[in-house]
Amino acid sequence: MREKEYLSTDETTFIPIMAPPYDKRIMPFIILILSIFTLFECQEFKGEIKLGVLLPEKGNLPYVKIKALPAIEIAVNSTDVRSLLPGYNLTINYRDSACSETTGPLSAVDLYYKNEANIFFGPVCLFAVAPVARFGQVWNIPLMTPGATAQGFEDKSGRYHLLTRMQTTYQDTANFLLTLMRTYNWSTIGILYHDNFDKSKGNTDEFYLLQPFFNLMTTYLNVPWYKHFDENVPSSFDFGEILSETKRRARGELL
Repeated sequence: MREKEYLSTDETTFIPIMAPPYDKRIMPFIILILSIFTLFECQEFKGEIKLGVLLPEKGNLPYVKIKALPAIEIAVNSTDVRSLLPGYNLTINYRDSACSETTGPLSAVDLYYKNEANIFFGPVCLFAVAPVARFGQVWNIPLMTPGATAQGFEDKSGRYHLLTRMQTTYQDTANFLLTLMRTYNWSTIGILYHDNFDKSKGNTDEFYLLQPFFNLMTTYLNVPWYKHFDENVPSSFDFGEILSETKRRARGELL
């Protein structure tokens, strides 16, 4: 047995929980089984379970088709999973999400209207998964993803009722950081991060990562000083001056 520490979001304290060691190779099977149980809560169907898989076809991301789809195929074809679902045929229907807020939802619509998805695996990218999760709420199709880590996806009573996130979220990171601040009695905080100045590109992952931390700090400690820059146009910024200002704003005084 090994001990992990999980954060209580109610009291922002650590709660030790004993967790047994596990083989990472079984994770695709666990995820698939959990998703099927979620599916049975939402739909009634006979004979065939259709998995709508929405992943980017190419790119350097860890969840592109060539890396992620084989794990789903192994799980679907395993005797362990099939023994839990006697009489059911599991079918994978793949579409390219292109990590796009346009292509991802259109691919989901295509799967839905062709009746090729009882459950969605993906999308993962932030701007692709948001509309698909909202569509799934209307279509009564659950969605599982290792993405959707931003604070806005915390709404489980409304738009994202059928969304299941398979890893820790940015809110969990914020809870941990707040506990760290309290543990060491730190209250003078500076936040320096990359964000797009061209708002037609949307906000960056760095923005969404820090948003819940900023909100928690503002609520429970002090309003943090913050400054953002756009790493895509580095010539537009004096990084020496930015770092000097960060030093002045983000350090407390020793008494």
